[in-house]
Amino acid sequence: MQHRAENTLCRAAIMPNANIVFSIDIADARSTDIIKQVEDQNAAIVTATSDATREKLEQATGLTRNDLVAALFAANFTNMSLNVISSPSFLSDVDAVAALTLAKPLTHKGLLAAMQIMNDNKHAVQVTEVSVEGKPAVAIRSANPTETPRYAATSKDGKTVYVAFNKRSLTSTLQRETSGSYEKICPDLQMLEKQIPDHSQIRLLFRRPESSAMPKLSSNNEPFGKLQTISAGINLDKQIHCRAALTFTGSESAETAAAQLRTLLPLFVMATMQSTGNKTGVSLPSSLRIEAQDTVCNLSFTLSESDIIPQIIPQTPAHPVSNETGRTAAQPKSSGTPAESPRSKTQRKDTGDNK
Repeated sequence: MQHRAENTLCRAAIMPNANIVFSIDIADARSTDIIKQVEDQNAAIVTATSDATREKLEQATGLTRNDLVAALFAANFTNMSLNVISSPSFLSDVDAVAALTLAKPLTHKGLLAAMQIMNDNKHAVQVTEVSVEGKPAVAIRSANPTETPRYAATSKDGKTVYVAFNKRSLTSTLQRETSGSYEKICPDLQMLEKQIPDHSQIRLLFRRPESSAMPKLSSNNEPFGKLQTISAGINLDKQIHCRAALTFTGSESAETAAAQLRTLLPLFVMATMQSTGNKTGVSLPSSLRIEAQDTVCNLSFTLSESDIIPQIIPQTPAHPVSNETGRTAAQPKSSGTPAESPRSKTQRKDTGDNK
């Protein structure tokens, strides 16, 4: 099965000359062994708060998380300037849309209720009904005047939800869906997608805009200021297989990027894992490969259940780890009294108590 972005019901979200397209085949990913194992482990540590929110959403929409089929995000930065991107309100100008495909239809009333529930704890956010392209939609506005309102609407059949960063983007999306005149990803992204294995459920395609939106090519932002394209795919089965290719303007930039990624990736993974509650240590997979070949920096790795379960799932308190010994409560102690630590043994030896 090919997981092409254009084959999904989210395709109305793809605009002309999109620079970024990110897509996930959620239904197929959920059916894989590795995701089932992760979800089984994660089910035991879902918090009461998230349970309550999920129950409210299910009651308001009639949908469960198993009704999520696919997701897609697309954006076009071609005509934007660096000054616009630096502005707090730049999202009001960028053409960007996220789409979520559902197994069952969602009504406008259900969408409005879902947005209200999801923003219920945000006191400075107002969720209201509006009209876009003559169709009912939802506006999510912040009390901060520098923040651009977001807009959401359902498709004609209710099986796709569109969320845009401005009204113009949502209008264009609804027009494409109404006319049935869908955009294909540009030839450059089509070439990039051919580099991704067909069975990859998660895909990222990026090409540098031909404008001043990206940083100027200078030594101050070497090497990523010279990044031209990214193609990345993740294939899920009994394991997680990831491949990414970053293309630069020159071979020297590709080699520098590879060297920097070898240094920065472990730090990034450690920070990410620790932010999820993992304090027991993080290790990168032995399969990780980061290599430069001509103008391309290639990255690949494979993760098994034993690689990811202990790292992405916070440790349960059933067998707490001792701060002094590093042993869990379930592990036997080799010697000494039950509460004795290596430090206390050293202190006894120093005072002559163990003669």
